Amino acid sequence: MIEFFTANAPLLRNISVLALLGYSVHIALRAGVFSFATIGFFAISGYLSANLLQAGWAWPLVFVFAVLIGLIVALLISPVLTRLRHLYLAMATLAFTLFIQSVAMSWDTYTGGAQGLFGVPRVCRWVSCSLSSRSLSCSPV
Repeated sequence: MIEFFTANAPLLRNISVLALLGYSVHIALRAGVFSFATIGFFAISGYLSANLLQAGWAWPLVFVFAVLIGLIVALLISPVLTRLRHLYLAMATLAFTLFIQSVAMSWDTYTGGAQGLFGVPRVCRWVSCSLSSRSLSCSPV
């Protein structure tokens, strides 16, 4: 069983991040708001944090800065979106998300285009974990 987790660790990390994104959309749906804008904010903050990590920023600053930029973008488009209801809100937020996707696919220098970004450093550098056949051991680096 440990071999499975060792071999599929990147896949499991991606699944957990996307599950959190899906849960954020679910929270909005449970509140009665049919909005896809959180996906666009996730993309903006994700690309920003990846580029700042590649530039050598410390990860706590990257986290704070990415959240603040996502918040600013949300505050900029929220006056328009708060006037819309039901289907029109869903269409407007879907259009925003598709606009962000289009920009991400065509802006090769910032997002890597269709290939994505490569060489983003790992955030977790203070703990080194290794999985053996029977146990998981973590130690400070």
